[in-house]
Amino acid sequence: MGGGKLNTLMHLALVVILIASLFGGFLQVSSSPLEHVTVYVNNNISPGTDMWVHCHSDDRDLGVQKVAFEQNFSWDFWLWIHMERSKRYWCHVWWLDSKGKFIDGTFDMYKGSRDIEGCGKQCSRFARLEGIYIVEGGKLEFAYPWNQK
Repeated sequence: MGGGKLNTLMHLALVVILIASLFGGFLQVSSSPLEHVTVYVNNNISPGTDMWVHCHSDDRDLGVQKVAFEQNFSWDFWLWIHMERSKRYWCHVWWLDSKGKFIDGTFDMYKGSRDIEGCGKQCSRFARLEGIYIVEGGKLEFAYPWNQK
């Protein structure tokens, strides 16, 4: 009888270990599909030049923000990695050049299909004289020119 109890306990322990490993593997895969993402829009246009940024998504309006030179505007959101490749924030950005000419453009500042892998949890954008640059894969790349009028 003592051997029977030992076999039953060993079988029970094996079943518990098997179930724990199955659910542990499942939980490990699905425990982090939610990512906290922050997007930064930096003003690197020129000293003394302010820019204005108005960003939106399909369900969120971030309002108009004034951003001084070498400052940034940022926002964050939670993203379901496996379900929100279509997540998008677009921003209208404008400023006045040294002659008072209005310069602007509307750009995808966050685009899930590009940025989930491209910038991960910290997405930096830089407004410069030529247009918008993005950091992708650790490298600064030109992304969008300003509107030409």
